[in-house]
Amino acid sequence: GLVSLLLGLLVAAVGLDNVVVVATDDERIRDVVTAFGAEVVMTRADHLSGTDRLAEAIMLLGLDEDEIVVNLQGDEPLMSPLLVRQVAALLAARPAAVMATACHAISSREDFLNPNAVKVVTDREGHALYFSRAPIPWPRDIMSGSSPAPTRAYRHIGLYAYRAGFVARYA
Repeated sequence: GLVSLLLGLLVAAVGLDNVVVVATDDERIRDVVTAFGAEVVMTRADHLSGTDRLAEAIMLLGLDEDEIVVNLQGDEPLMSPLLVRQVAALLAARPAAVMATACHAISSREDFLNPNAVKVVTDREGHALYFSRAPIPWPRDIMSGSSPAPTRAYRHIGLYAYRAGFVARYA
């Protein structure tokens, strides 16, 4: 079905005025999206990642290199619109940054140990230092069961805001 197809949602936040564009290579998705009145950009079918599809969509849309775009993957249909706006606003507030993402505190031992939950370590200013599916930072006490969850562990949320010019260089 359509849910399993690679689909990217591109939110261009020009001055945080939201414009939603669906980037896809599938005509069935295009037909569904245009039927409910949204904008679609057709991309090639050979992209290896959502970021590559995003780079092509940015080029096809002719976006200015400083324009902020948020890449919401099609496998995240329940992502909070508020969170999408917050990630875009975070990047807009930091002119020296080229990308922003989101995370939240991990509160359970199970989530901390779950390899399907991507963890992120940040510095004191909230800049991401590294990401891992392994439990990071590694507290010895959690493995002995004496601690329910780490006190400063964060789960990464797979949502990214970029400056359009950076996406072309990164891809």
